Amino acid sequence: MDITMILAVVAVLSAWGVTALALRRWGPGRASRRTRCPRAGKQAKVMVEQKEASFASLAATDVVSCSLSPEAPLTCEKECLRRL
Repeated sequence: MDITMILAVVAVLSAWGVTALALRRWGPGRASRRTRCPRAGKQAKVMVEQKEASFASLAATDVVSCSLSPEAPLTCEKECLRRL
């Protein structure tokens, strides 16, 4: 193989790797966000499920966990979704 061909293969594989990492980091799925809880009035770190909203944007659709109630299941109405 020619050195140019090897460099081209490495470049293509690197581009695929960067794309996969970017989709995993900033794409749909679960993400951690900080917000102020409207019910308790305290800062909270919430894990949200996010999905595609429109072109090139994501929207939080559900709260999976909250730092204000780490072991207990979520019993609130999830009003913090409007703030995210």
